[in-house]
Amino acid sequence: MSAVILGPDGLPIIDMAKVEKELEGAISEPRRFDPAGNLIVSEVDGVVQTLSFDDAADTFTYNWATDAEPIIEANKQLQADGYTGMTKDKSLKHVARIDAVTAKLWESMYGLDWNRIGSDPEHDRKLDAILNDPDWRLCRTGGGRV
Repeated sequence: MSAVILGPDGLPIIDMAKVEKELEGAISEPRRFDPAGNLIVSEVDGVVQTLSFDDAADTFTYNWATDAEPIIEANKQLQADGYTGMTKDKSLKHVARIDAVTAKLWESMYGLDWNRIGSDPEHDRKLDAILNDPDWRLCRTGGGRV
């Protein structure tokens, strides 16, 4: 792992030749690019990871993308069918289905730590609040509140 050197403005100085050298083993050959010209770093289970470089700002961005539409459509169908998600013994309830990119987004937006769900009440409350938020209703598999 390399150290980050900050410029006089407090922002990291990026040596793209060094970045390319460090990524050399991580990027499979031949190098492929998405339609926007971003370098495709990997494609696993429908998640595409890309690296883009902004010459004007001298920065690079690591992006994740996926097609969440099949999951959203399945969730909408379960909601329309009145799915309760309750197990027969009523010990567990299936309340949501999300894709990997949405999970990453929630980590970034809300500080959610998936490793602490079920063992840290603060993170359990965060997840409940997200799942009860009307803006995220299409991630839910049924109605009601968590």
